[in-house]
Amino acid sequence: MSQSKIHDLVLDDLSDRESWEQKQRIWYQMRHNGLRRKNKPYPHAADLHFPLIDGQIRQFKPFYINQVWSGELLANFTHLRGDRQLANLSAQRLHWEIKNRTNFSHEIHYLVDAMLLRGRGIFKTVWDPFKQRIEYVSVEPLNLIVPKTANEIEDADRFTHVRIETVESFRRDRRYNQDAKSDEVITLLTGRPNDHDGGDMETAKAVREGLTFTHHKDEIVVWEVYEKTPGGWTIYTYCPTNPDIRIRQSMGVVYKWGNETLCPFVSFPFERKDKGWYSPRGLAELQAANETYLSKLWNTKCDSLDFTSKPLFRGKGGMDGNAKITFNPGEIFPEGIEPVQFPKPAMSIDQEMMQTRMIAEQLVAAPDLNGGSREQSGDTKKTAREVEARMALMNQGISMNGRLFREDLAKVYKLTWAIMLQFQDKIGRDFVVDGEVQALPDKALSHDYEIAPEGSPDDWHPQMRLQRGQQRLALWKGHPNINQAELAKTTLEDDDPALVKRLHVDDAQRSATQAEEQASEIVIMKEGFPAAVTENDDHQIHATTLIQYLEKEDMAGAPVDPRAQEVMQQHLALHLQYLGKQNPQAAREVQGQLQQMVQQSAQREQMAAANPQQPVNQPPSIDGMQERIIA
Repeated sequence: MSQSKIHDLVLDDLSDRESWEQKQRIWYQMRHNGLRRKNKPYPHAADLHFPLIDGQIRQFKPFYINQVWSGELLANFTHLRGDRQLANLSAQRLHWEIKNRTNFSHEIHYLVDAMLLRGRGIFKTVWDPFKQRIEYVSVEPLNLIVPKTANEIEDADRFTHVRIETVESFRRDRRYNQDAKSDEVITLLTGRPNDHDGGDMETAKAVREGLTFTHHKDEIVVWEVYEKTPGGWTIYTYCPTNPDIRIRQSMGVVYKWGNETLCPFVSFPFERKDKGWYSPRGLAELQAANETYLSKLWNTKCDSLDFTSKPLFRGKGGMDGNAKITFNPGEIFPEGIEPVQFPKPAMSIDQEMMQTRMIAEQLVAAPDLNGGSREQSGDTKKTAREVEARMALMNQGISMNGRLFREDLAKVYKLTWAIMLQFQDKIGRDFVVDGEVQALPDKALSHDYEIAPEGSPDDWHPQMRLQRGQQRLALWKGHPNINQAELAKTTLEDDDPALVKRLHVDDAQRSATQAEEQASEIVIMKEGFPAAVTENDDHQIHATTLIQYLEKEDMAGAPVDPRAQEVMQQHLALHLQYLGKQNPQAAREVQGQLQQMVQQSAQREQMAAANPQQPVNQPPSIDGMQERIIA
């Protein structure tokens, strides 16, 4: 398709969304400055703007940002052939690359803000050949022109990204044709479309400042038109002021996932209701009526205070209506002066504002940062069960918003991984985990993964997540069918994912450490000094290690000092006492090992007595050890 034909189609797309553009400008004004009162009842009357929309955007932002950063890693990789080690290494590599070498952490805030205000956020992920890194751009929804018939970017026959560049940045960019950087051509690329003679732009169907032109002489509007083709996407780059001037050669999108060509743009709708690109509503559109009403109530309250806070008086009889009476505390009014009594409002303005705010929160399922308390609504008649039921219903809506956001976030991670694989010779394979440099193996460089954001939609609130982890730990602690190590890890993750690496010790490493501690204590006790037993010891490992030492000494016939033997018996008895309280079954198993050792020692003594000519190692005296320990 020719560039001029494409330009006409984009102008049609721009004209079709004119009403949507007008609404977006109203929502922007309502959020930042508010809609002013058209007719003030008297001079200097209040003209206040109740910031409901801006307040709810600020309230929603932490919910969505924590959907990104609440997990130990950004994304969870699942290998299609079940290789968990490769999947974990790839997830760590992606996390390190995004967090340390990209501008993701900044742009994600702009994306969430645009999504909440406009109803749809746009995220662009590209490889920057000049910075030699992956670059993210949160595109202003007004600067993406999409046909109204499309539901998502992938469905569109074409779409246009509007970019505004300064003249100097345009000249520095090596991707643009050198002929387009001359002073004569740049003059034709700036200004309004009808400022230049001739050309098809005189009959343009739509003229929009900031979209088709700019009044600033040092700025150029650049259009990148993405046209869907059988092989993927073809990009046409030109200036709408003079579309016939070729400023860059057309090219195709190069990002691949297997045989699939990936579009560098990902859309984040705030809601899904009707089909169509312009159907999702943001918080501004959903709350416009409520904010208008709250602003009216606020201004009405101020108007009322202007009269009621400054007492008015009236005189009886023939008092001159133009007379001005001033008074101070302790003075006496002239005869016939009485205060004017105003009727009470038909409703409580403060109560009505509270009720409206509560309705506004329920409408959009706003995350409740007060822990479910509805006392601020002024309605004290609700039962605890009713409040709990309402909050449960609202939390379902919050979780649904989180799932919708995470579905689109997975597309960004998939696109990022595809770019990393495609440019891995420039990006490299090295990354840092716990201060150690690691390299991604060759087998991990593949598309054989399912990629999803880490965690769940309900992980956004740190206190609620920690409380849920503590309840899970208390409920399943010691359960024979529950992996206790993994249970402890999930609780640490709910507190702070970084604590898992700092505090959690694997079973094998913990067993070796505890056995080593007991071996050190045995050296102390051999000299007749007691070793401390603490409640936090792994009593089963300590007791088993000590029994194995005594058995080895018994078989070798090495003499044991009576004082050392007494200290070891007391030490073993304390471990068995603690173990019996914590895990009775394990305590019985250790006592069985002790009984078996005593029986084997007795058998060796009997064999030595029956055959005195046979040289037999003389065992240490452990007669009655089990009875003394249990006692």
